[in-house]
Amino acid sequence: MSYKHYYVGDSAMLSGDYEVHTRDCVEMVRIKSRTYLGYFDNCQDAVRKASDIYPNVCGCKYCSPGCHRR
Repeated sequence: MSYKHYYVGDSAMLSGDYEVHTRDCVEMVRIKSRTYLGYFDNCQDAVRKASDIYPNVCGCKYCSPGCHRR
């Protein structure tokens, strides 16, 4: 298992979802405002934590593909 730092972007995407990213994700550069979620060994736990903050949450297709909605 590989633990990573996870964040959720504070602005919803066009779909209405808030997206969860790892700290080293290539998409992090475009996110101006984000909330730190914690250090997790999987995206499911990070998405669950983000769901306490925002109603519609999914994982990034690049860094959290297992939690990305298609």
